[in-house]
Amino acid sequence: MLTNILMHAFMPKMENKSARDVHDKNGVYMWADGVRLAQAEGRGFLTYVWPKPGVPGRCTEVIVRGGIQAVGLDLAYGRLH
Repeated sequence: MLTNILMHAFMPKMENKSARDVHDKNGVYMWADGVRLAQAEGRGFLTYVWPKPGVPGRCTEVIVRGGIQAVGLDLAYGRLH
C-alpha cells in the first residue's frame, strides 16, 4: 500500500514522502488507515488528533476520505476542532 503525500496545505515538508507510519498519540495511522478505508468502503470518516497551525497542543480532526479508483488516488479533506 502506497501512502505517499502529494500535497499538504499546512505541512509542505511532508509532500512527496511516505506517511505510512505517521500516527497520532492514540495510535491512529491517519494515512494508512484512511487508504484502507477508501479501498474497502470507497469513502468514509476518520477521526484523529493533529496539530492545528497557530494553536498550541493538538486538536481533533475529522476528515472525509474517498478513493478515486480510476487513477489510484485517495483524497482526504477535513476540519480541525
